[in-house]
Amino acid sequence: MAQETQGYRHRLEALEKISSVVEDEAIQKELEDVRRDLDELDIKATSQAKGNSQADPDDARRVVEESKGVRGRLGRLERLTTERHT
Repeated sequence: MAQETQGYRHRLEALEKISSVVEDEAIQKELEDVRRDLDELDIKATSQAKGNSQADPDDARRVVEESKGVRGRLGRLERLTTERHT
């Protein structure tokens, strides 16, 4: 999970660079929201990885679902910024 969140963070940083050219407030707000959610996901994934081997499967499932949500939002933002940047 740590590698995934690191990859998401790189994608987010690239989007933030592009979005500064686009200057769309809605995209800026969404990027801030994604960054916050990614930080929370990172904390949860790290604490789960450091936790005991008796980790709750429901917690693990929630972390995976949140990861999918962040990935989907990043993909949508990449499409939006690409459309508006060109």
